[in-house]
Amino acid sequence: DKDKIVNTDNMSTKEIADLDISGSEFISTKKGQDSLRFFSARATYKLSESIIYCRDVNYIPVADALIFPDKKNVTILRDAEIKTLEKAKILANSTTKYHEIYNSIVNIKGRKKYIANGDYEYKSKNMKTQTIHFNIVDVDSTLQTYAKSEIDENSDFKLSNFYDFYGKINLFANQKFLVFKGNGRIKETCPNIASSWFKFESSIDPNNIYIKIDSITKNLNNQNIFNGFMLAKADSTYIYPTFLSEKKNTKKGKEDLNILTAYGFLNYNELTHEYRISSYDRLVQNTGKDNYVSFNIDQCSMLGDGELNFLENLGEFNFKNYGRINHYSDNDSTTIELFMLIDFPFDNDALEIISEKLEKNTDLQPIDPSNEQFASNIKKILPKNTAENIISQLTLYGKLKKIPDEMKHTFVISNVKMQWNNNTGSFISTSKIGLVNMQKKQLYKYVNGYIELKKKKGGDQFTIYLAPNDEKEWYIFQYRNNEMRCFS
Repeated sequence: DKDKIVNTDNMSTKEIADLDISGSEFISTKKGQDSLRFFSARATYKLSESIIYCRDVNYIPVADALIFPDKKNVTILRDAEIKTLEKAKILANSTTKYHEIYNSIVNIKGRKKYIANGDYEYKSKNMKTQTIHFNIVDVDSTLQTYAKSEIDENSDFKLSNFYDFYGKINLFANQKFLVFKGNGRIKETCPNIASSWFKFESSIDPNNIYIKIDSITKNLNNQNIFNGFMLAKADSTYIYPTFLSEKKNTKKGKEDLNILTAYGFLNYNELTHEYRISSYDRLVQNTGKDNYVSFNIDQCSMLGDGELNFLENLGEFNFKNYGRINHYSDNDSTTIELFMLIDFPFDNDALEIISEKLEKNTDLQPIDPSNEQFASNIKKILPKNTAENIISQLTLYGKLKKIPDEMKHTFVISNVKMQWNNNTGSFISTSKIGLVNMQKKQLYKYVNGYIELKKKKGGDQFTIYLAPNDEKEWYIFQYRNNEMRCFS
């Protein structure tokens, strides 16, 4: 019946799937085929051969998929067997229509089962389409189509212009994106970073790639890889960057110190030419307090932002650092800017006397609360609304009505620039010291002096030297070997 024939020659599989198809309905009564059925507008019966030649078959529903025969031709052999389809297309699933597999060889077993293999187009922006061959296309126990492929190491397959890949690829019909399980590599040529192939398993949106990176992510040698900044502790002590790369020293007792590391997701920012690693919220919405690391492949520079760790085994001396660290490969230099929360046992009356003198000193330069680094670090230690309220109060009035508990420490210090000094084997400040408060006394002033964080075999050492009136008035606080010393 010509009225039942729909011209679908220039229609996509998704468009055909939305049509109200009619015609003669063929229904299998064979046991095990679960009433397999499809519509055909025309059919020829060869009784002598027990064969039915069906024409204008737009698709055959099987499990969760629609199978589109090449040239709309289907042959039903003796005993209700459907002849193997070649060059067919598979749309899976029929509800979401996420995936199309083409150039397929399909064996239809019944209404709930088919086995196939075929090709799939992988498209990423600004790249030529790459073909994935799924050598296994099947149906699981929940009647969901799945497909499996394996990409060889020498295939030159790319997730995008910024990532190489080889390994296994899985398709699940109810998931919009393919799942990649194998080995990835970023595209960089910087000499001092030494990024390596890394193992991962992630669902990948080819136009907006986020790859899961966690603390147990490993390289091809099954070694843990790191993303951030390390302090070497072997024969010589120095800072070096890592981005999807190993530590240089992992020997027990001499393992390099993690100054700052970031985990979460790996993403490439095309505007800034940076690979970035952090939590999804921080990468997408710039919210959250998670550590953040970025790697600029044009400048071969790295930036870390978050909580930093410098000293170990400090006993009763409690020391938390937040801030930013930059490394520049061209001259192998590192700069650090810190926000410090420091606590140690000391006489409260003595601290009160010192803080009152500093408060009354009108010659000291005030801290600008709108300073980007100051505001950023306040947001790391306080809830978002509280941090915004505090910054607003400081901008308007210069002081807070009440110091939040999170900021009540022996010293709260801001905007301190630090550098590693190879000669002294220590981090030494290179700027004035921003005193936010001492215990409950609000100051918000820059003071002359220096801070030194020293790595020592017998125990790390902390020193802060404050000189509000140069040589006329100065204070030294030093913690080492479980002793706190003060000089003035």
